[in-house]
Amino acid sequence: PALVRARAFVERCQRDDGGLFFSPAELGANKAGSDAKGPRSYGSMTADGIRALLRLARPLEDPKLAAAIRFLGLQFDATKNPGAFPAGDEVRRASSYYYWTWSAAHVARHLGKRAWAEALVEELLNRQQLDGSWRNPATEMREDDPLIATSFALASLGLARSILAAEPRSHAY
Repeated sequence: PALVRARAFVERCQRDDGGLFFSPAELGANKAGSDAKGPRSYGSMTADGIRALLRLARPLEDPKLAAAIRFLGLQFDATKNPGAFPAGDEVRRASSYYYWTWSAAHVARHLGKRAWAEALVEELLNRQQLDGSWRNPATEMREDDPLIATSFALASLGLARSILAAEPRSHAY
């Protein structure tokens, strides 16, 4: 029963475009804000939604899962958290970059998206600081703390490596 309710919640967070958002109840928690249709879809939440639907035993051909995968395929961008963020919420897009790469790398690993992995690796390596850490200039999600940003960056790189080296790991998707 709990998994059925969880799946229903995830499905309530999906828009007609196939993308997902964080919460239908807490509108302010949705990083991409809202429009006349409700909360906007964005990359990190769509990736999380894909992972949730997979863990809830949805097959890849399930219409909701397929729509989310299609949305992410059309929107994927290694340089920023995808979605239609209004100008006032661009700082929220920027502040969730390393979380986005981590969630996207999980989906890329599960779906075998080698091109996504290559793009994420290239962008992450470009953002690495001289001392070896990563740091986000945007502060809202606390990714300005190198402990947080570096943890997400290293986990993203590890997932991408498993795709590029064709070395499946037991890490959960």
